[in-house]
Amino acid sequence: MPSNNKIFYEHPLNERVRTFMRLEFLFQQIRYHLQNEDVWDRHAALASLLNIQTVFSRSDLKAEIIKELDRQSKSLSKHQNMPKVDQEHLSSILKEINRIIERLSDIRGQVGQELKENEFLNTVRQRGTLPGCTCDFDTPAYQYWLERPAKECVKDLNKWMSVFEHFEAAVNLSMEIIRESTVPKSVTAETGTYNQNLDPNIPFQMIRIGMPANSPLFPEISGGKHRFSIRFLEFAKSARPIQVEETVHFDLSCCNI
Repeated sequence: MPSNNKIFYEHPLNERVRTFMRLEFLFQQIRYHLQNEDVWDRHAALASLLNIQTVFSRSDLKAEIIKELDRQSKSLSKHQNMPKVDQEHLSSILKEINRIIERLSDIRGQVGQELKENEFLNTVRQRGTLPGCTCDFDTPAYQYWLERPAKECVKDLNKWMSVFEHFEAAVNLSMEIIRESTVPKSVTAETGTYNQNLDPNIPFQMIRIGMPANSPLFPEISGGKHRFSIRFLEFAKSARPIQVEETVHFDLSCCNI
């Protein structure tokens, strides 16, 4: 993701964060398309909504999200009354975590069950698994909905998205805490590669790499909770990327909380 003339490449170090990052990506997609009133934006927004529903149907994400927020809350609480810590900001974050946990805990039943019982959404979901099969002649009901006034469609989408409203807030807050948990440091990759061992006693969640936006290189990251490796490649539009053998300077964050 780009920021301040830099591109940040991120790599999750556990399955929970991997799922959070995918959800964050989908939430950002649908929020972007909901700002516009074009038919294609409504189509893209609904596709993102159905993808979010699919992610939630695969596991007990509610419990996972609450567990992660609770873990982060306990970790942050250790910094209370410590010098050089913005106690007002810390207190605000802890209150927000507790507020979201309470709201998630109040949700009963399977997340998104009402969407599963919506016949219109079921039709679009089933047809959408095949390439191009949500075109007009395949799904006339979907075409009818897409051609409704923009405000009507956006109202429907916001209503369906309200099912995930508190989960969206939870994932966004959790990822913000993870990203801000570590100050990036300047690192050098000799001959275009970098390897680092991780302390298994420290709960690392994610690796972040900052590169200049105008750099012709991008990092390929692999690894888990014990070790990770990075190799830098030169981008090519019509050929296989080539690993460089030159020295590469970049910003590195091993996020942990």
